[in-house]
This record gives sequence, C-alpha cells and structure tokens, in this order.
Amino acid sequence: SIYNVDTDAEVPGAALVSGKTYRARVRVSSSHDRTFLALRVPVPSGAEILDAAFVTTAAYTESDQKEREASKSAGNGSWISHQTILDNEIQYFWDTFNKGETTVSFLFRAVRKGVYPTPPVQAECMYEAEIFGRSAGLIYTVE
Repeated sequence: SIYNVDTDAEVPGAALVSGKTYRARVRVSSSHDRTFLALRVPVPSGAEILDAAFVTTAAYTESDQKEREASKSAGNGSWISHQTILDNEIQYFWDTFNKGETTVSFLFRAVRKGVYPTPPVQAECMYEAEIFGRSAGLIYTVE
C-alpha cells in the first residue's frame, strides 16, 4: 500500500505526483516458521527511496522512527536481519521469520514524470526456492 506522507491517506491506484513523498507499507505473512527469508520491494524508476538515516530526511524522522521500530520488532517477533537500499528497490532479509505476519515500511519520493511499469513485490526463502510469494506488478504514473 502507498500512503501520502502529508495526509497519511492511502493513494488510490498507482498515480503519484512529482515532488511528493510517499510511504510504502508491505505486509508479509507465513503460516509456518521460515528461515532466510528475502523480500524485494521495487519502486518505479521515476522515484527515489529515502534513507531515514540521512539528515536529508530529518523532517520525517519522528514518524519514520515509530514505523521503523514497529517493523523491526515485526508483529510476529521476527527481527529484520538486514536492509539494502538500491536504485530501484529496497530489500529486507530475515534470518528467522516466525509464523504470523509483519509489516515493513519505507519512504520514497516521486521525482520524474512519466509512466513506469514496476515488477511485483516478491518474498522468497533463499534456500528453499519452492517457497515464495509475489504481488501483482503495477504501472505507476508520475504526474
């Protein structure tokens, strides 16, 4: 789900506005305990992921800190082992993912106008290729 940071309202569809900052929230669930779970969350090529550790995102620090603490302690008692921010996606890794569900979130800003097809969000057990899940891909428009 995508939310407007200013209003905390969910963005209907996949229409973004250039220059606006958004929060992406991804829910991951499993009916069994898992090990070495990887989650890949792509963003449209016309957007940039904001790293909350940098001073440039200080305006969002307080609300983002609450989100990060909530996601790090994952509702099911699992802790994020590692997070990597790339140009067009953010990746989360759990060494141990307990049965249940959790939500991760991050900030990104739409910067370049255009139409951007984006692959699906994908979760997979790194050493059990037959265990995976994915969402539908989206076509984002940045106006």
